[in-house]
Amino acid sequence: MLSGQFSVISLVNELWQFRQEQTIRKWRKKMKKLVLIMLLLAFVGVSVATAADVVVYENSKGNITFDHKAHQEKLGGDCSKCHQGEPAKIEVNKDYGHNVCKACHKDMNGPTKCNDCHKK
Repeated sequence: MLSGQFSVISLVNELWQFRQEQTIRKWRKKMKKLVLIMLLLAFVGVSVATAADVVVYENSKGNITFDHKAHQEKLGGDCSKCHQGEPAKIEVNKDYGHNVCKACHKDMNGPTKCNDCHKK
């Protein structure tokens, strides 16, 4: 009878260990899914990142401080006023600034004089 009890106890222990291993496997599988979802969200978060609130363009005539957030608010969030297609970083140079930005400033009654934007 004593050996029969040990075999029942051994069987119960084996079943218990098997159950724990199944639980661990399920837990690992769920964790893998969670990590994958977090990585995907991080990737999406990076690709949908918003622009810096303030950008300073260095210029020999005086630096131009561009307040992105203020422009977004003034334009009611209409990114197409400055961005063509999907919003992305705009390469701003003298031609772009004087043609696109200054033209918009004229239309929207914004600053158009040199020292309004170029600050030393």
